[in-house]
Amino acid sequence: EIRDVLANTAGECERLTRLLRGLLFLSRADSKQATIAPVDLMLDTEIGTIANYFETNAESAGLTLDVHCAPGITVHADRELLQQAVSNLIANSIAHTPPGGRITLSTERAGSDAVIRVEDTGEGIPPEHHARLFDRFYRASADDRAARAGQRLGLGLSIVKSIVELHGGRISFDSAPG
Repeated sequence: EIRDVLANTAGECERLTRLLRGLLFLSRADSKQATIAPVDLMLDTEIGTIANYFETNAESAGLTLDVHCAPGITVHADRELLQQAVSNLIANSIAHTPPGGRITLSTERAGSDAVIRVEDTGEGIPPEHHARLFDRFYRASADDRAARAGQRLGLGLSIVKSIVELHGGRISFDSAPG
């Protein structure tokens, strides 16, 4: 019984630590105190590494994870923050794509910009949620089991947006139910 209590307590501590780290990052980003340590990164290498990390999770969820990265695209970015942003997007895709679905990661060059795209065959986001999608603590899917269990707090997309903006980038999405 003590082991179960300790395991539950440790899990709750980890969840609260993630919450506090996310809020601290967002607070620093809002107050222009967040700093980044950019280095030159090969996008195909970085995206491949992130995809390898999530491959088992995707397979366990009955999903196919595809990677289509244009070779030779470099970005000047903070590696840890880039990994966090893309990871948050993939985690959302895994959580909201039914078994048998597909998640595709791709990169391309668009003029002087590097584009990272995460696409999935998930449930989609109804239009009434689009305006608030990047708001803190906002969850478009209130019936999400992970959200009810306290594992999904509604900070992921606001963190992604802050990371992208810290790097001078833009974030956008296109979604429709189904």
